[in-house]
Amino acid sequence: MLRRFFLLAVFGPLLGTCTTVQVPPPGQGSSDPPASWAQNSYARQRSDDAWHFAYAAQSWAKEHNGHLIMVPARHNVVVPKSYFADEFSHVPLKAFAGIDPKEPDRILVLKHGWTTHASSWDFDTDVKFVIFGPGFIKQSVRLDKTTLQNIAPTYAHLIGAEPPKGSMGRVMTEALVSSAKRPRAILTIVIDGGGLSLYRAWPDAWPVIAGLSARGVEYMDAKVTQLETATGPSHAAIATGGYPFTTRIVANDIYDPNENRVTGSFGDFSARFVAAPTLADEYGAKSSHRAVVISASFSAMPALAMAGHGAAFDAANKNQIVVFFGKPSKPGWKKQFPGGESESRLMTNPDLFSFPSYLQGRTPSPYVRELTGGKGAWLEHKIDESADVAFTPAGVRFECDNMLIMMDREAIDQQDLTALIYMNFKGADLSSHRWGLESIETRETLAAEDACIGKLVQKLNERVGEGNYVVTITADHGMAPLPELVNGHRISLPRVLELIDAKFQAKISLGGGFINLWFDQSRMKERGITNQDIANYLRSLTAGEYYGPRDQWPTYLPYLPEEKVFFNVYTVEQVTAQVNANPTRWMANPYAGVGNLDVRLTRSSQ
Repeated sequence: MLRRFFLLAVFGPLLGTCTTVQVPPPGQGSSDPPASWAQNSYARQRSDDAWHFAYAAQSWAKEHNGHLIMVPARHNVVVPKSYFADEFSHVPLKAFAGIDPKEPDRILVLKHGWTTHASSWDFDTDVKFVIFGPGFIKQSVRLDKTTLQNIAPTYAHLIGAEPPKGSMGRVMTEALVSSAKRPRAILTIVIDGGGLSLYRAWPDAWPVIAGLSARGVEYMDAKVTQLETATGPSHAAIATGGYPFTTRIVANDIYDPNENRVTGSFGDFSARFVAAPTLADEYGAKSSHRAVVISASFSAMPALAMAGHGAAFDAANKNQIVVFFGKPSKPGWKKQFPGGESESRLMTNPDLFSFPSYLQGRTPSPYVRELTGGKGAWLEHKIDESADVAFTPAGVRFECDNMLIMMDREAIDQQDLTALIYMNFKGADLSSHRWGLESIETRETLAAEDACIGKLVQKLNERVGEGNYVVTITADHGMAPLPELVNGHRISLPRVLELIDAKFQAKISLGGGFINLWFDQSRMKERGITNQDIANYLRSLTAGEYYGPRDQWPTYLPYLPEEKVFFNVYTVEQVTAQVNANPTRWMANPYAGVGNLDVRLTRSSQ
């Protein structure tokens, strides 16, 4: 039985004092930082602007680009107000930075807020990347560098197709064996939030992934190489092989210049803002719509991003299956997917995709009852059947069984065509946001995802046969440690925007995401305010200025009012100038290739 005690609020200052974390000095906003992806840039990541600026350049996305791109100081996170909600989780004592406990496995019930990701720091960018597939993939090999943009062109090579238009990755030939045949199925598994930090925190929680890695190929230096390191842009990268340069998905939220507002990049349950075609878009049309495409997640965003445009690309692509857990917004959709107004349910966008009738009405209820023993609580957390379940192993087992049913019933075993199956596991990401990647809660959720992967591979063996499939296991991003454990600051995005408006005495803020900020450029021009002015202000912003009087300082942090909040802040003009001066060279890095910049949604009706 786990030994544990409650960490009372009075312990906060003590832990803050004991914890010693070296925060890199804030950047000074070099006017022309090099965009080189040289190895020494990564080696000096904590003190050198070059690596961070390269990420910013990778994320250049023309009309949707942030007017400012922020790089928080290491271990600082920029979050919405909801991430300050009181939470608690079960955390081993060894997770606290700077502490060398005599009982490292002792469990504390830690009170805290939420955390997030999206920066260019290593805990956000360094991800697990495993490819397995005897007959197609080398066996028991360790390789060096790759990134998400290389997935789509590699799949295209395996199935005898051209990379999607707008793909900027390369074929990972170093991982492939020569084969005259094509795989009958390719299964892409995205452990959402599956950074290397998660795997290192819980080395005993993923035996299935470890086994596939030992028998296949693992890239030991796999990175997410664009900002934001977030769900939307990363899944668009997996599906298209493109960077925001071609996909235009710079973040989970993007700027809509037509309406001068910030909006969700997949807010209407479609990929209409994705400017590049996905592999599924093009392969569906090329195969005369006979190839099976399945994309599933608890969340709509990754499921839609991996599948793509569906019927909006080609009317007959509506046969592609996309399944997620959400709330229908249109009257016709509500009739097709009935339920309470506040309840989520399995659904799709029926205007663009198909939904398997055999999944109709399936709910997580039995999985919640099993996890909680019918008591409605797990590890002292109340778990309901609509929203909270997605954070837990119950949600993982529910979505796992949904995918197993689809793999059993759909024609994924055609000899002349490859089925493209995309599975995003959202559980570890949500659990890490809410309870921390260091928590027992997240360990249990990751273990459930690992167990499901074993079942999915076994289903492939049954349906298509050993030696007839390829499996990729990767992630869309990592996760920042809980700020309470590393002396990090939890920076409120609304507070930052309020400070900016107050500083310049004008309502100029339109909104932002984890990294990008957008402003009313017309109003700024009228008042003589530039993006550079705002960037200079944020670069100089201290923790004391952010929090105000000392009595408002978080109890878990030592009082360091002169500490800078941001490592650096780049303007859109600065990034655009670098990209325009180096239209292809800025892409040259050891993780991906230059690729095809000629992107046209030739079949799209959007």
